[in-house]
Amino acid sequence: ALGCRTAIDDFGTGVSSLAYLKSLPVGALKIDGVFVRDLLSNPRSESMVRAILQIARQLELETVAECVESREVATQLAALGVTYGQGYA
Repeated sequence: ALGCRTAIDDFGTGVSSLAYLKSLPVGALKIDGVFVRDLLSNPRSESMVRAILQIARQLELETVAECVESREVATQLAALGVTYGQGYA
């Protein structure tokens, strides 16, 4: 009612879980920086980002990529469909 939304932080690592997506009123997923830092050089990181984005699209959630530290990474994230970036870029 206040217009506030919840984001799951560090999604894909730590204690964040797919089960939270079923039980919490989530509005966004924050993609952990461990997948973003080497996005351009590690195909596994890009695959993880794509998988998280697919989940977010299916659930109609926005996404925030952490650790966006260069224009090149920001450009790639935008091309993949990430909603927002967080970092120094």
